[in-house]
Amino acid sequence: MMDWTYFRWVALLWGLLALLTKPVLFNAFGAQWKAWLQGSAYRAGERPRWILPAVVLMLAFVAFTWLRVAQDGVPQAWILGLLMTGLIVKAANLLFRYDRFQAFVRETLNDPARLRQLNWSVGGLGVVLLALAFFVY
Repeated sequence: MMDWTYFRWVALLWGLLALLTKPVLFNAFGAQWKAWLQGSAYRAGERPRWILPAVVLMLAFVAFTWLRVAQDGVPQAWILGLLMTGLIVKAANLLFRYDRFQAFVRETLNDPARLRQLNWSVGGLGVVLLALAFFVY
C-alpha cells in the first residue's frame, strides 16, 4: 500500500482540481462557466473581497509546502514545491495588478485559441500532478 504523504495528497487534490476546473468544466458548461468567471469570480472593476484571504492562503500554503520539503525528506518533494511556487505569481497579480489580471481573464475567455491553450496547459499540469501523486510520492 502507498504511503500517503503530504506531497501525495497535495499532488492528487491539485491534479484533480486542475482537471476539473479547466478542461472538464469548460467543456461541460462552456458559456455558463465563462459567465461565472467574468461576472463573479474575476469581475471587472474593484478587486473582489475574496482575493485577499485567498492570496494569504496561497502564500501560506506555498511556505508550508517548502517547510515540509525541508523537513520530511521525501525524494523529489522539491518538484511539487517548485510547481507550487508558481502560485506566488498568480497571488501577486491578483493582489497588486488585479486590473491586468482581469483583462487577461477576459481576453483569454473571449479568444478560442488562447482558451484552448489554457485548458491544455492546465490539463497537462493536472496529469503531471496525478503522475507525481501515484508514481513519485
